[in-house]
Amino acid sequence: MVAKMQHISASSLENLPPRISYLSSFLELTASDGEALLAAKPLVAPLVPAILDAVYVKLLSFDI
Repeated sequence: MVAKMQHISASSLENLPPRISYLSSFLELTASDGEALLAAKPLVAPLVPAILDAVYVKLLSFDI
């Protein structure tokens, strides 16, 4: 399935609260996801390069 292109105004990201909202939506994260990531930090840290590759694939589906 191909992700639908979403338009995000660059000016909407100039302030921290909208930027965090955008990033949370972009990453499809919930508060419980954040808590789980913090708890799993020792296991997740070595996987960061692969995670970043996946994030950039997602990033390229947005036009910002």
